Amino acid sequence: MNQQECLNIQDLYVQYGDKKVLNGLNITLHRGEMLGVLGANGCGKSSLLKTILGSIQPSKGILNLFGTPIQQMNPKKIAQTIAYIPQHSSLSMSLRVEDLLYMGRYPHKSNLWASHNEKDHQKVYEVAKLLNVWEMRHQNTQTLSGGELQRTLLARALISEPQILLLDEPTSALDLRYAIEILEICEHLVKDMHLAMLIVIHDLNLASLFCGQGVLMRDGKVFVQGKMSEILTTQNIQAVYGLESEVIRHSNRHIIVPKKGNKFQSMAS
Repeated sequence: MNQQECLNIQDLYVQYGDKKVLNGLNITLHRGEMLGVLGANGCGKSSLLKTILGSIQPSKGILNLFGTPIQQMNPKKIAQTIAYIPQHSSLSMSLRVEDLLYMGRYPHKSNLWASHNEKDHQKVYEVAKLLNVWEMRHQNTQTLSGGELQRTLLARALISEPQILLLDEPTSALDLRYAIEILEICEHLVKDMHLAMLIVIHDLNLASLFCGQGVLMRDGKVFVQGKMSEILTTQNIQAVYGLESEVIRHSNRHIIVPKKGNKFQSMAS
């Protein structure tokens, strides 16, 4: 059965002044797919997310959302279709968990001052129970652990009823237990709700464990895209990260083991 194409990016260019940060990028994302985007720092991963969200305007290229150019869609329609979870999960203001969750309903309201209706209340309750944050609803968000806050942010995103989830390094501030928990939740959401998920992630082993499809970026473009089990090779890791490694295959998964050497001695001297 063919998967529905949710996001199609063709020949995308983005510049900051004279510097090209996306240089002819091509990516497709399908419903029911968890696509891991990997690459060295500065390769354009975060710029890709910002371009999809509309905060950066491309200088050239096609970016279609369910077959419609995203530039032709109003911000409210985009917000109803795409939910974004940022890398930095700290909140500068003091909020109750419940208040943060209800922010997920804003894309569906006629205006920001409109009262919440029964559907809003039901959706907040259903998602909060699903992600095990309902019991924390009266807590201040600043008292939450990193894993609790990340689950709350994920719940807020789902409450907006998106078809696509964009995640920017959702496990970067989490220990291994909470990182696994968040990615297991994401994996179930993609399968059970048939969502499309694009996740920027640095940890190659976690990407191998959870992402069925992957993109390795280099110099603002796709170096290789395909099944994660096929693109994580010693040759590709060397080409993208400049790192010698061993890839151990186990139960259709990969364990990437970097090799020690004197290649980086000059950086420590």
